[in-house]
Amino acid sequence: MLNWMLSIAIIVGLTSCAESLTPPQIKARIKIESKMYQRSNKRPVVLDRKKDLLWQDDSAAKDKQLSFSSAKGYCSSLNLASYSDWRLPTISELVSITTPYEKDVRIVPAFKNTKASVYWSSKVIQKAEPYILLVNFNNAKSYEEELSTFTTYNVRCVRDAQDLLRKK
Repeated sequence: MLNWMLSIAIIVGLTSCAESLTPPQIKARIKIESKMYQRSNKRPVVLDRKKDLLWQDDSAAKDKQLSFSSAKGYCSSLNLASYSDWRLPTISELVSITTPYEKDVRIVPAFKNTKASVYWSSKVIQKAEPYILLVNFNNAKSYEEELSTFTTYNVRCVRDAQDLLRKK
């Protein structure tokens, strides 16, 4: 629980103070981010050492737009980098890969297949109508929207990587 709260505090702190940082401070933070996220040279994935996750980073992560139910099905049936236990990310996982320092697409630089677009999270909020939490990588912001069966957004799948990290 404490790790989750610290991650949110770091994310909020990074997002809210980006404009007030000096160029050397921004450079130092980017260097820290580059150590937390490692792109595989052999497979289209990014290892997230901060949250112990493995992220999809193939061309589909940039180009595939699906409805929410299709996105869930796509991730659960994805077979990538010899793994088949992919899922839609939680809102905190998705927000954790945003960065206020990139100009075009606000995602950490380890990701190569990126798009300044809206991406699905797995979080549905039940109100009078169901709402979904989304992340916009154009401005690194999360928001909620009424869930529609016709709306399509981008999909970036994730899997837990504790097994991968234990091998290293």
